[in-house]
Amino acid sequence: MRHLTIAVMVVTASSLASFAGPLDAPPAEPPVVVDAHVPPSPTSFDGFYGGLSFAGVRASGDYELFQECVSQCGPGITGSYDFDHGHGFGGFLGYNHQQGNVVFGGEGRLLSFSDIGDEFLSIESVVDISARIGLPLGDALLFGGGGVSFANYDALGISGSMSGYHLRAGIEYNITDRWFVGGDFTMRQFDDVEIEYPSATETSSIDINSVSLRAGIRF
Repeated sequence: MRHLTIAVMVVTASSLASFAGPLDAPPAEPPVVVDAHVPPSPTSFDGFYGGLSFAGVRASGDYELFQECVSQCGPGITGSYDFDHGHGFGGFLGYNHQQGNVVFGGEGRLLSFSDIGDEFLSIESVVDISARIGLPLGDALLFGGGGVSFANYDALGISGSMSGYHLRAGIEYNITDRWFVGGDFTMRQFDDVEIEYPSATETSSIDINSVSLRAGIRF
């Protein structure tokens, strides 16, 4: 009887061990943790934008003045302008297209001047139409460009306009996804300008340079 009991116990233990499987099975693989953090996308400068600007303005130039005469006129009187320096205020509107690490587009800007000129000639305003190209660096955009400029003046009560070209360079910084601030330096050149006074004609070459602070919105 004792031998029968031992045999039953051995068979039972063997069956349980077969059912439970091997005791040296490898442990389960630990769960894979996936980092859900997504790096922020780079700042975009793409699309339309507009804003306001304030500028310090400095103008200079040379002239040759011809008095009206009935018979043949002699050589004109030459000299340099002694313009007062002043400031300008205005707005701008443009469009950027961003392709990778390059931003290019166009911009129109109007500046109305105050106290730019002398007792004979006053420069009233300027319009700049620019092509721009820029390099984005994080939230900042370094840009340069150039284009055509049109200025209005008053010569002792006679209004007129002149056209020329400009070069510019500047920086913009995105303070939010839409709002930005910046600044730029612009050099303008107006050559062979014919200015009509009440009793004389003047041929001029005029430079108008400005340093602008600007703030705007992208939309």
